[in-house]
Amino acid sequence: MAGLVHGLLQGVSIDAAAVWGQAAAGLVVASSLSALKDLPPGGLRRMVSR
Repeated sequence: MAGLVHGLLQGVSIDAAAVWGQAAAGLVVASSLSALKDLPPGGLRRMVSR
């Protein structure tokens, strides 16, 4: 019984980690997109060539 509960808890924590990872990735993408919008024209090329 304890093993079953432990397995369920592990599955839930793995699912939660995946959800948090997706949320974090979404935040990173959103913030980098907004940063790109704020760049002056040609700013991205300067950043990349550096």
